[in-house]
Amino acid sequence: MGLPTTWAALLAHFTGIAQRAVALPRTEDGERLRASVPHVIGLQAVAFALAEVDGLPADERAAGLDRAEVAIKEHASAVHAAYRGVEMPGMLRRCVEDARRALREAQGAGLAWVVTGEELVTEHPAELVGLLLEAGFGGDLMVPAPGFVLFEGSPCGFVRAAAGGAPWQPVADELLAAIGVFLGQRERLSRGPVRGRAMQVYRQYDFGLGRAVRDVVAPVSDEPRAGQALLVAAIVGGEAQPVALAPRHRVPVERVPVVFEGTEETEREET
Repeated sequence: MGLPTTWAALLAHFTGIAQRAVALPRTEDGERLRASVPHVIGLQAVAFALAEVDGLPADERAAGLDRAEVAIKEHASAVHAAYRGVEMPGMLRRCVEDARRALREAQGAGLAWVVTGEELVTEHPAELVGLLLEAGFGGDLMVPAPGFVLFEGSPCGFVRAAAGGAPWQPVADELLAAIGVFLGQRERLSRGPVRGRAMQVYRQYDFGLGRAVRDVVAPVSDEPRAGQALLVAAIVGGEAQPVALAPRHRVPVERVPVVFEGTEETEREET
């Protein structure tokens, strides 16, 4: 369900919903929908507000995300209660999922890098991890699995502040630069950082052909896709994570298409 993009349009949208609710028939189905209207409005209002949450100071942003999570749970529970024992209309299901998705995206916001060269292969991130942790970094860092090739257009890195932190400044500028150097930005092999969310790249194989056939990109918050994950979590919540060494013998991989799933075209450009 698409949401209006200005407060005036949002007000007109909600007014229309309320006016249509008054005209609903006094039937069992009509009463269920009528009871759901305030919660539909609440869910859409929260989703709209979450799209603007990055404009808040870090402490207010964290509090806003907490309040949004509580509000979504309350409104969604009320809608589900109105339709207990009967099938919920698809429009209402989409409304609940829109709000939940907006919350996931706001909670997972950070800075991302994408491969711009023909291919990118990185080393083990131990030195970069040590640099960030020594500086007191308390968030999350994702980088390519050492020794594995990523192709043009693929996400190759992601950094996120500690919970509630400002996604546009998760670390100091010099540390962002260090991440960029690690990801080949100096050699113009990658581009970033740009605002985005954590993505995973899954290499899928056709074992009948004996080769890789595509790299599928999907949000980390989605269900994992089939295939070999090519990005690794090097830091989670300010704690270094075990990262395997690069394979001793690198197996050549022919270039494969990079396919995005579970994300809009605009999000592809961001990540």
